[in-house]
Amino acid sequence: NQQGYRIFLCNAVGDGVREQEYLSMLRQNKVDGIIIATHMLETSLYESLDLPIVALDLELGESIPTVCADHEKGGRLAAQELIRSGCRCVLNVGGNMDVKTPSIRRYRACEVMLQEAGVDCINACLEQEFNRQYPQADGLFSTDLIALNAMKLLNTHGVNVPDAFSIVGYDGVEISSLCTPALTHVRQPLQQLADVCVQTLVRKMQGESLTKNVILEDVELVRGGTTRPMADPV
Repeated sequence: NQQGYRIFLCNAVGDGVREQEYLSMLRQNKVDGIIIATHMLETSLYESLDLPIVALDLELGESIPTVCADHEKGGRLAAQELIRSGCRCVLNVGGNMDVKTPSIRRYRACEVMLQEAGVDCINACLEQEFNRQYPQADGLFSTDLIALNAMKLLNTHGVNVPDAFSIVGYDGVEISSLCTPALTHVRQPLQQLADVCVQTLVRKMQGESLTKNVILEDVELVRGGTTRPMADPV
């Protein structure tokens, strides 16, 4: 809006048919460009669109630039915190590994660092129902919302967080600091991601040929109350 454009906000709710309908609508309305943050369709459909496109946290082809955070750094920060918190077996809850998204890198980076430290790592998919079927786990890494749901489930089973179970979220959404205890999480530079997406799309709409991916390094660990407190210096 600040750049003088009007916005179509399209939510496909994970439905490929609806996503296809939106693409047809966007073609017919002759929009100037597209920022896409999730998809269910073949990437070739986007590569064939004669429109400037920027992908947020998605890999859609060599001609479409991707804007994302440094997920590998974020995964390592999470692993370091869970190791420091004394975890021996971590539930690493990520998305569908078949979807081409840079976010998968954080779970792989977390897994590698945990294994190097001698910590067991159980990889699980977001779509699974958990209900404590991993009694050996004493730690969890996932998105903020999954992490908060896990904390709620643990509380109903009388499992103390963080004394008996440590949790690290990922994203930095507002609710992370509003819950009790506040969620320890890796914070993405959300505003910067939005700014760079818009700036890149506007430049493409103005005729620049931009295909290089942009990785923002400004991710950081925000320590809350779901991991063990730091030891007092001697």
